[in-house]
Amino acid sequence: MNELSETRRLRAEVPADLDLAGAEARFLAGLEADAPRRRAVMRFVRPLPLAAAGAVAVAGAVAVSYLGADGGGEPTAVEVANVSALMDRAAAAALKDPLPVPRPDQYLYQEMQETQPASASDDARWLGRQHVRTWQSVDGSRPDLSRHRTLPPLPIPGRPLPSTATEAAHAPEEMVSEPCGTRAPIDRPYLGAVPADPDALLRLLDESGGDGDRGDRLWESASDVLVSSAAPPKVRAALYRAIARIPGVRVVDDSQDAAGRHGVAVARVVDGVREELIFDRATFRFLGERGVVVESGDQGPAGALVASSAILRVSVVDAPPKPGPKAERADC
Repeated sequence: MNELSETRRLRAEVPADLDLAGAEARFLAGLEADAPRRRAVMRFVRPLPLAAAGAVAVAGAVAVSYLGADGGGEPTAVEVANVSALMDRAAAAALKDPLPVPRPDQYLYQEMQETQPASASDDARWLGRQHVRTWQSVDGSRPDLSRHRTLPPLPIPGRPLPSTATEAAHAPEEMVSEPCGTRAPIDRPYLGAVPADPDALLRLLDESGGDGDRGDRLWESASDVLVSSAAPPKVRAALYRAIARIPGVRVVDDSQDAAGRHGVAVARVVDGVREELIFDRATFRFLGERGVVVESGDQGPAGALVASSAILRVSVVDAPPKPGPKAERADC
């Protein structure tokens, strides 16, 4: 690709209504003032599996967390014309960081941390946290296992931690899920049978269903696959490049995952919530997700945290640990 074609590609990503002159003036003013970067934080859309006992409301109901403790005010997405460049770098990093190819009889192990607003009443609100470990059967023929450990809750920025936060019902310690049998290649924990081609992946993601317009469906499916699956390097690289082609995707200059790690993110606004996929700024390794309400509505007021996650470890193992006697059972 020569400089002219590269320039045309980048220009094609710039929204037609983007005020470039104004952006340049604001950028120069920021340099002169040496102003700190405003931080953007986003949500992880998967809820904490809280036990049914206890009147605990989670994200999407009355529980909200107001962002801005680090930078002040509501987070701001920085619209710049480098989504493709960012995802190209993430793809290049993926090609250099292969996961061992699992055998069909092995398990994909994943370790995560999750944060989500919770409440016992309108006045008693806090940030619930948990550490999650999962073992997924690669070929789907064996039961999956998940273990949840509740972490100390955090106060919502600017508010004290209510006493009820430590009394809230905990997630089940262990859950055994019966095998679901053969699944479509795009739904398996290891994406070894899907094509390493961005356009082909977009077609598969579009066939996965979901709500909203095509862009919403593609974003939702791609996010789910990225968080819950592992893939060969070429497939992971193709997935990143496919995400860059989803309409409405922008870059957020600074985000933070559930483990407190900062990074740069690609984001898309869905139903009034800006959803981010966060990457390490130096290595471009995928870190996790975060979301924040940008349009007041059913999700809460603008600036409310919906949830966040952090992927801490992914590996291939021969077998999960033996479930304990109190492990709960779930059907496929």
